[in-house]
Amino acid sequence: MKKIILTTIYSLFFICLFAQENKDVQARITLRDGSIYNGSINIKNVDLQTDYGKLSIPIKNVSSVDVGLAPNRTNKVKLENLAAQLSNDNEETRKIAYDELLKIKPSEIYVLMDYLYSDKYTPPIDGMYGLDQLVSELNSTFNLSNNIGEKDVISIDGEYVMGGIFTFPSIEIKTEFGALAIPKEKMLKIEITYVPSNGNETSKVINLPASKYINGNANGGWFRTGINVKKGQRILITANGEITLASLSNGKYTPKGAAGTAEISTEGNYPTYGQLVYKVGESGQVYTAGSKFNGTMKETGMLYISIYETVYNAANTGSYNVTIKQN
Repeated sequence: MKKIILTTIYSLFFICLFAQENKDVQARITLRDGSIYNGSINIKNVDLQTDYGKLSIPIKNVSSVDVGLAPNRTNKVKLENLAAQLSNDNEETRKIAYDELLKIKPSEIYVLMDYLYSDKYTPPIDGMYGLDQLVSELNSTFNLSNNIGEKDVISIDGEYVMGGIFTFPSIEIKTEFGALAIPKEKMLKIEITYVPSNGNETSKVINLPASKYINGNANGGWFRTGINVKKGQRILITANGEITLASLSNGKYTPKGAAGTAEISTEGNYPTYGQLVYKVGESGQVYTAGSKFNGTMKETGMLYISIYETVYNAANTGSYNVTIKQN
């Protein structure tokens, strides 16, 4: 009997340990053709090879990955032969080659661009089914620009950006319709929307400068705290400090609003200028935190904080010191 009990205990222990070590993160993957997939992926770190060495970035600190496009020149000879036919005087010959080249992989476009800007290519006299037209159409199809880059760009904590090569052939994403293995070259962007807490990070102190973290700043106005919350979870947010908002006639503000005014209850009230605000997820609803918020989360996801003001001015000065505790 003891053997059975011990075996059961050991089995439960290893099952729990395995489950803890294999927590999936929630992600949104946008493909180059515009398709979007939401689901879970099993990635613990982003191993990024940079010009200065290799970095291993914990997935909880990764906000997003703008996926680069590494060149694939395996079929260079075949592609160049087809590209050469786009200079042919016969329109039908050009059309056949054009239609065939429309089937290439996104990473093979580098071969065509190299050929286009070389002295090998001569545009057709009538301009129809030319290589420049083809490259433009492929750029549109693959959601590329003429200055496409080979490097992946990692956004860290919604604040820092690092370029390098994140090597992976594909990512398996588990959606509500089943699991899909998506090749890297088909991806445009990977956004991390929720990372399960490991139970270690329960408190964080953040300095929030008004020169950047204004919710009206479309270029990084929200601070990604790195803290994941769940619907119904209780969170304590306290803040102090003073800022000057150049966008509001250099008025002075504190986390509770205009300096020298009484704080209005945060519960159910629309934020006022200068107040500390928060949201859950990049596109979540904005809520007032003020100088002290002790309440439950209405959504599940990454917690973001900012200073409420609809107009951004980089000349703002001062900052708030914010402490966030998970209960």
